[in-house]
Amino acid sequence: MKTFLSFLASVSCCAAFASADNPQCTVTQVSADADTGAVTVTYSLDADAIVTAAFEVDGTALPAERCTALAGEVNRYVKAGTGLTLTWRPDRDLDDTALAAAKPVLTAWAPDVPPPYMVVNLAATKDVRYYASKEAIPGGVGDRLYKTQRMVFAKIPASGRNWVCGSAYGEYSTERRESLNTVTFAEDYYMAIYECTCAQYLTITNSNPTKTATTHPYTADLDVTPVASCTMANVRGGRDFASAPTAGSLIGKWRTRTGLALDLPTRAQWEVAARAGI
Repeated sequence: MKTFLSFLASVSCCAAFASADNPQCTVTQVSADADTGAVTVTYSLDADAIVTAAFEVDGTALPAERCTALAGEVNRYVKAGTGLTLTWRPDRDLDDTALAAAKPVLTAWAPDVPPPYMVVNLAATKDVRYYASKEAIPGGVGDRLYKTQRMVFAKIPASGRNWVCGSAYGEYSTERRESLNTVTFAEDYYMAIYECTCAQYLTITNSNPTKTATTHPYTADLDVTPVASCTMANVRGGRDFASAPTAGSLIGKWRTRTGLALDLPTRAQWEVAARAGI
């Protein structure tokens, strides 16, 4: 699986996916703590997979944003086995311990066909979580956390798409000499939903090339301001894509920290995410 990361315009990450038979999750036991109402779900998994969880009451699914207080073997890559467990705290999500009787609904995603959303913890090593929907991400994607210590990626369904790069003459802002070319995508990919911020850059590199908050033209809140004044030498350790990112560059350090093959996106990958109406 390869992953691409866009930097200044919109930090982007892409990953290749292929079709596969879905692994199977089987719930073997559900118990609830009498005091807190914490629900512990024990399950088995017949093949390595990414496991996500939802809950329903009387056959009606609870809103995804109300089922986010999850811990254990959930929202991440899980090795096949038995006796796997996850815990849900309905008292934290719903302020209602009576929902400890809610029925768990687990989904196993083949590793090469992961869920639509991926969250990378930049402050930890190889801490990557996956979610079945944007609403399932704890705190919501608007939380400041996702512009400082974590990064949210959305999967772009591009496999098999024929895309004409560029814009036709006469379209707004098109240059007279702009040429069009067709690209066929073999894979889907992930792209980050926010630009890389100063806080995210600092978390990885312990440096920040952006101007100080008092002189920055956009905002006084420098932490969540898109990082600026970067060069290809800062980002990849070179002037172009002819060679792999160096270990000391932003992308080199990001790859080591996350375990993902992050990189800048191609022009076509950027255009599809920005212009295709996905």
